[in-house]
Amino acid sequence: MDIYYQNVNRIRTKVTDIYLNTMNCNFDIICFTETNLNESVHDSEMFASHFNVFRRDRHTTCITKYDGGGVLIAVRDSFNVIRQANWDSAVEDLWGTLIRLI
Repeated sequence: MDIYYQNVNRIRTKVTDIYLNTMNCNFDIICFTETNLNESVHDSEMFASHFNVFRRDRHTTCITKYDGGGVLIAVRDSFNVIRQANWDSAVEDLWGTLIRLI
């Protein structure tokens, strides 16, 4: 299993680059922090259909800081992910159980 992690520091300005780079990458899991995303950016703008995308964007109703934050995990569709939202805390984190499909 190949995993990639990066603090992307405002991915909204890099959506096209992210999409082009992930089209041909060999990573099974891609993790981004500090995405600064909101509902105006769709998962399909950043990842091709062979990735399942899970996000927790910053919600300004819960956190006083308006800008920044957010996490994203994209998992290749050869894996099944059971999202464990009940494990989420008050901060921006994502939890899931990963099952490799045969």
